[in-house]
Amino acid sequence: DVAFIQLAVVTEAATVSAAQQENAVLANQVYDRLIAAGIEKDYIKTSQYSVIPLYTQDDGKANTLPVIRGYQIINGFTVTVNSARAGEIIDLALQAGVNQVQTVRFGKLDESGAKNAVLQMAVRDALAKAESMAAALGKQISRIRTVTESGVYVQFPELARYSKSADSAATPISPGYVQFNANVQLVVEMQ
Repeated sequence: DVAFIQLAVVTEAATVSAAQQENAVLANQVYDRLIAAGIEKDYIKTSQYSVIPLYTQDDGKANTLPVIRGYQIINGFTVTVNSARAGEIIDLALQAGVNQVQTVRFGKLDESGAKNAVLQMAVRDALAKAESMAAALGKQISRIRTVTESGVYVQFPELARYSKSADSAATPISPGYVQFNANVQLVVEMQ
């Protein structure tokens, strides 16, 4: 029911200060546009902030050390929105200054309820199989000795990284299905 969209504003300049200032202007524009679009502040979180030196090497001289030619600032954040708004929010962010859409992942805002439901289904399924096997042997389940959870796994559909120009058509984003799987081990006694 939600999309987790990882966006980034990436800037480069000759100095850290210039790259940071340009990045801050763009990142603030993006943040303000997201807020204006109705996204609550709690659903916009910083996920990365990196300062990366950019090097160059003089190809004409042997055994020279790389020289810093500038700096790159990456200001990444994760926006959590209703999955139906994912394309709209990506378009808005790109128009506001985002120049990297790193990933789009779909899931549930509160996964604990779905995880508990799938665990209950796994236990019922394991018990039904144990009863079927006992019946095939002419026996009945007399006691459940242990039930062990081997894990609950969530499989999210995920979109690859991409960029698009701000003037192209609206971005189609299809969430697909979030799949929950649970593994349980049931040890029973038969009579």
